[in-house]
Amino acid sequence: MTRFDPTAARQLEYEQKRVSLRRRRIAALVAVIIVLCAVTPFAVRYARMAGERWRVTRLYRDCAAHTAPATTVVWEEDAEQVQRLRSAGEYEIVGSHHGNAAYLVPPKWRELNSAIGQQIQTWGTLFLHERTTPTSKRKLLVGVDIAGWSRGGPVVLFARVRTIASAAPMRLPTQAKVDHPSVVLATAESPLRLFAGQADPTDASHFTIDYAIGEANGVIDGWVKEDGSVVLERRE
Repeated sequence: MTRFDPTAARQLEYEQKRVSLRRRRIAALVAVIIVLCAVTPFAVRYARMAGERWRVTRLYRDCAAHTAPATTVVWEEDAEQVQRLRSAGEYEIVGSHHGNAAYLVPPKWRELNSAIGQQIQTWGTLFLHERTTPTSKRKLLVGVDIAGWSRGGPVVLFARVRTIASAAPMRLPTQAKVDHPSVVLATAESPLRLFAGQADPTDASHFTIDYAIGEANGVIDGWVKEDGSVVLERRE
């Protein structure tokens, strides 16, 4: 008479469960690998996009907080000073009405414009800082660049003014407005020097740019308007 051996049956059942569990684990691992292969290109793409947005937002913040001492020269035509600034390494050189001129552009301002798809051609950045519109208090980054000159008689500055709005969630900063104001700095020709513009601590829509032409000194007032445009006026 053959007796039933429950131990052997339990061992067989245990082995079957182990094989089944192993198969489920392998199937789960294969499924995870398939999912990772499917989502990795998208994850890499969005990670790169997020990294680029972070970089551009950081550039915007750095430009919005940009300050330079009021004595910082942005445009210089005196030959001796041009040579001194040129040897400092931060300035670039361009021909002017009085020979070579030295001019200064913050590198991060160039980087920000390039990152948001804007071409910047400038012979000096006269003002770079965040300002607000007078009524709605909308914050805008204001960049005032030298675009050109009229020389040989009245000295006329042609400027290019950009206002850039900060980034919305999951977006890049956007150019709000571009203006091309001109300012008559003097009625007669003389060597010219312009200094870094200064934000008005008492009026968040206002800034000033000092300049010297010949023996005379002057001030340019800048005003951000409600529509985001910027007006430049020589102070009388």
